[in-house]
Amino acid sequence: RIFITVSSDFGKLIAYDMNNKTIEWKVDIDLFDLIIGDWQSSFPHINVTEDKQKLVLTDSSRLRVLSADKGETLHDLTVERSIIDVDLHPDGDRIIITLENTWEGETPSTEIVLYSMGTRTQTTIEVPNCSDELVIAAAGDVALLAPTRCAPGDSGGGGNDDDDDGYDPVSVIDLTT
Repeated sequence: RIFITVSSDFGKLIAYDMNNKTIEWKVDIDLFDLIIGDWQSSFPHINVTEDKQKLVLTDSSRLRVLSADKGETLHDLTVERSIIDVDLHPDGDRIIITLENTWEGETPSTEIVLYSMGTRTQTTIEVPNCSDELVIAAAGDVALLAPTRCAPGDSGGGGNDDDDDGYDPVSVIDLTT
């Protein structure tokens, strides 16, 4: 088995073979915290695909997919807005990236990027809602975006605020595209 860990001292992602007690590979990574309004996160985030063959590393504006066995970069995607959430689609191929929302007047807009690892293509869906973590249905056909708070000036992450000038709309997003 390989144990994956992030070393905060050296900025490396390390794969360690527990049986042989050897380091399989090391990859340089950036470690940092990001704060947007009330939302805060430490990076990178690491997701493992269902088949355990790939690692998905995400920081505030970059997504890398590494092979779990060798640490090789298979995909490298940079986005223009801050990444708020990343989910792996149940189909095993797509990565769903929720980006920081923007405001046009009184209307929020969140970009959801569907990235296919198989075809290396991306589809963007604009959602008239504030950004936050998505909930993907088990069948993978829809996702729910339901920020805790959504008011002009919010930049994503759904933070908590004691005033109630915001609203909490729920968006149902079709992922069959």
